[in-house]
Amino acid sequence: MRNFPTEAAGVWLVLGSDVTGRRLALALRKRGISARSYPVVVRSLNGDIGRALSSIGMLDTSIFTSQKAVELVSLYASGGVRKAIRRSVCFAIGPATAHTVRKKLGKRVVRVPREFTSGGLISLLMERKIGRCALFSSEKRSDELLRFLRRHSVKLHVPVLYDLRFEPSLIPQVATAIKRRCKGVVFTCSTAFEGIPDDLLTDLEKINVVAMGTRTAVALRRKGLTVTVPAKSSVQGLVSLVGSIA
Repeated sequence: MRNFPTEAAGVWLVLGSDVTGRRLALALRKRGISARSYPVVVRSLNGDIGRALSSIGMLDTSIFTSQKAVELVSLYASGGVRKAIRRSVCFAIGPATAHTVRKKLGKRVVRVPREFTSGGLISLLMERKIGRCALFSSEKRSDELLRFLRRHSVKLHVPVLYDLRFEPSLIPQVATAIKRRCKGVVFTCSTAFEGIPDDLLTDLEKINVVAMGTRTAVALRRKGLTVTVPAKSSVQGLVSLVGSIA
């Protein structure tokens, strides 16, 4: 287990996956805001991704909801599947994911919604016929997006690529920082909140709580917390929001 120094008051805690958390904490520090990332969300890969992808044939629409999904497809998909993606109309949940699609899969045109959320994707997808579709995401994909695609696709592929799970080993250190009244906590995804013990909720009510997107905000609000959400669900959107609070 990695050991983190005890945080003093005024520090922002970033709870999420290792990659996203580090990116956000670094961006905040560049803005002059004291921040530390706690990787409480870890990925577990499907041991047979190649087989999960092998059933995909011709595609009219391909959708990527994370950079990790793009990376796994680029590593494990056959040439035929990669070609089907390049020939399809491609959507990505945000600019960073779109950039990875272009870089890893050679798909030049990737459409990105104005709102970098599953709801934003749905709004964008409503404008076209979806046809034969593949959704590349973690297993904790948006139920709303999945229901929409099942209703509107001619054929839908949802390959199992990876899952997200909560890692509890850092919670004692996170709890200490929260109880010592850190400046605030940013939850980058709903999984980052799953393992937060109920006895910390009272302490969270005394500090700033920020959620990266609406799905995460809903999970927090169900526990009675007051939550702020950035205008855009991205690292820069979070930096702007935290900067306005700090």
